[in-house]
Parts: sequence; C-alpha cells; structure tokens
Amino acid sequence: MSRRLQPEFRSATPAPTANNLSHEVAFASLIARIRAAWLEPASPMRDQQLSRALIDFCVDSPLPAALGHADPDGYRRVELERDMRQGWRLLAMVWGSGQRSSLHTHGGRPAHEAIWRGALTVEHFESTPLADERVLLCLLARDALHAGDAQVSPRFHEDIHRCSNEGDEVCVSLHLLPLESPPQHDFELCSDGAFRIVDAAVEHHETLHA
Repeated sequence: MSRRLQPEFRSATPAPTANNLSHEVAFASLIARIRAAWLEPASPMRDQQLSRALIDFCVDSPLPAALGHADPDGYRRVELERDMRQGWRLLAMVWGSGQRSSLHTHGGRPAHEAIWRGALTVEHFESTPLADERVLLCLLARDALHAGDAQVSPRFHEDIHRCSNEGDEVCVSLHLLPLESPPQHDFELCSDGAFRIVDAAVEHHETLHA
C-alpha cells in the first residue's frame, strides 16, 4: 500500500537538535536506530521511525567532503552501510545540477529516502499497457523534496518514478533499501511516444563506509 509521510514527519521546520554532532557520532546513532526499527514488523509506525532517523541524521551530520562533489558523467551511488544479517543497505546518491535518473521501478520493494543537502524532484507515473510490452505513461505527481525532507515509497500502486536535480547546487540524498527485491525495470522511450519495459541496468556504486 502506498504511504506518504504525514506532515509531522517532514522537516520544513526541523525539531531542535544539537546540530553540532560529528559525522561519526551521528552516523553511529543512525545505524543503531535503523537496526532497532528494522526488527519491528512492517507498519506505518516503523516507516515513521526509519524516516525520523534519516531526517535527524540529515539535520545533525555535516556532509563529508567525499560526498560534496558530483560526477559530470552521471549521478553517483555511494554505499554507506550494508547489513547482511538484517538485509538492508544505505546509499547516498550525489546529483549534479540537471542530472536525473531513468524512469524506473524498484520492483515494489519499500524504500525510505531523505534529502541531506540540496533539493530533489521526484516524479511519479502510472502506465497504460499497449502491445509488445510497451506502455503509455501519465504523470501523477511531482514531489519537491528539500534538505531534511523524507519520503516512503512506493507512493502509488505502480512504483514508476524518476528523480532529478532541477536546482543549481549539488543534491545529496539518502536511500535505505532492502537487499533482496523483485526484478526492477526501466522504461525506454520509443519513437511514437510510448515506452518499452526493459530490465534495469546493473547498478554500479562506490563504497564509503563511515
């Protein structure tokens, strides 16, 4: 079922925090909170706990220099932590101005996302099937997420979306994802304006363990 965070779990006005924690201390606290919440059964309350942990980290932790620059050839995917026993990983994605992801799905797997620096636009689509594994896509919503905001996806029944940095500054987002997931798909534009469903490209990411 699609869920969006209730307003009290979006931080246009973040709760007061120390805001002077070192990155190492803030990161250790984040990982501990993720591990504690991950043990709980899936529920809106669990989503709120995970999103609150990501928001607090984004507010409290300074951005490491290694994540402060974009790659002109495409957005960066940097693995920050992987828990093989619990089955999740935490990625930072670094988006240069004008960079965006493909139109894609996550196979319906739940994802928790938060903005560490800058702003990110997330567009959500629904599909109308055509012949030959092609679809028409209709825009359902555009979410403008800013530093300290968080979102739980999928937002809608179909998990078709695209992320883009429409601002002038580098954006850094956090993505908490399960390790195991159903097959993921990309959508390639055809000459007639429809989209062809294809297997998602193999993910390549850097590793930056805190």
